[in-house]
Amino acid sequence: MITEDNGEIKRARGPQQRSARARTQILESALALFREKGFEDATMREIAARAGMAVGASYYYFRSKEEIVHEYYLMLEADAEAHTRALCAEVTNFRDRVRGVIEYKLRQLLPDRSLVKVLARIAADPDNPLSPFSRETSEIRNRAIAMVGLLCEGDEVQCGALVRPVLPRLVWLLYMGAIFFWVQDRSINQSSTRKLVDLTTSLLEKVLWLSSLPLTGGINRLVVELVDTIFDSFEAQ
Repeated sequence: MITEDNGEIKRARGPQQRSARARTQILESALALFREKGFEDATMREIAARAGMAVGASYYYFRSKEEIVHEYYLMLEADAEAHTRALCAEVTNFRDRVRGVIEYKLRQLLPDRSLVKVLARIAADPDNPLSPFSRETSEIRNRAIAMVGLLCEGDEVQCGALVRPVLPRLVWLLYMGAIFFWVQDRSINQSSTRKLVDLTTSLLEKVLWLSSLPLTGGINRLVVELVDTIFDSFEAQ
C-alpha cells in the first residue's frame, strides 16, 4: 500500500511484509532454541516467547515445530540454488561442480550439525513429514533434484543417452548420501566425508563416461531401472 503525506510518497508496510518479518523472527528463535536445547526439548511456547509474541500468535504462522523445520529446509534450499547457479556459471567440469555443491551444502549445515543429526534419525521413517523421502517434502526434494540437474548440463558431461534423463536424480542420491555420511562422521573436521566426496564424484564421472561407450546398453538400462524403482517408492507414499 502507498500513502501520500505533504506531497511526499511513502510506501507503507503491508501485511505481507509484516507476516514475512514475523515468520523470520519465529524461525530464527526456533533455530536458536534447537541449538541450545535440542529439537525434542524445545517447545512452541518457548519459541514464541523467544520471538516476543504470544503462543497463539505464533501458531498463526507455524502450527508445529515440524512446520518450522520445513521452513528451514526451504531457506537452505533457496540459498543452495543461488550458489549452484553461480557455480555453474564459473565451473564447467562435472566432477568439480558436484563436489562444489556437496561441499557447500555441508558448510551450510555445519552450524546446525546437532539438529541435522536428529533430522537424520527422523529421515529413517518415510512417514515422518520431515523425512526427505516423505510426501510432505516432495516440493523441496523436487527443487533439489532440479538444482543438481543444473550440474548435469553442458557438453563436458559425458553420459550415455539412456542414463542422462535420470542423471539429476542419481546425483541427488549421491548428494543425500554424502549428507548422511557426514552426520555420522567422527573423523577430525569430518575429513573422511571430504575423502568420500572426492572418491564418489571421481567414480561417478568415470561410470558416466563408460555409459557413453558402445555395448553398454544393458548396464545402462539396469541403472535407469534402479533409479526409477527408488523414486517410484517415494511417489507411492
